[in-house]
Amino acid sequence: MPLTKIVNGVQLDLTPEEEAQVYAERDAYDLEIDRVRPQRNGLLSASDFTQLGDAVLGDYTAEDWQAYRQLLRDIPQNYSRVSEIVWPLDPPAEAARLAALDDE
Repeated sequence: MPLTKIVNGVQLDLTPEEEAQVYAERDAYDLEIDRVRPQRNGLLSASDFTQLGDAVLGDYTAEDWQAYRQLLRDIPQNYSRVSEIVWPLDPPAEAARLAALDDE
């Protein structure tokens, strides 16, 4: 399916040069791994409490949370493209995912 643009209310196919430009920009954007730092930092901030000595962690240990947080910190080093990132799940969400798989 060709890429299109709207010019004066008319939908037109992009020229091969325009398509190449769109794909080059998309590829360059996908390589900007620093774009995910705000999301990663937000997830780290949201789990900061888990590293306090008196934190109530329920069924999960500080080590479970440390492992999750390390996976988050390693994202910029482990991935070269934004589109390839597999975001880790926090311990409660990972437990729920595994339980759902067991139920299948």
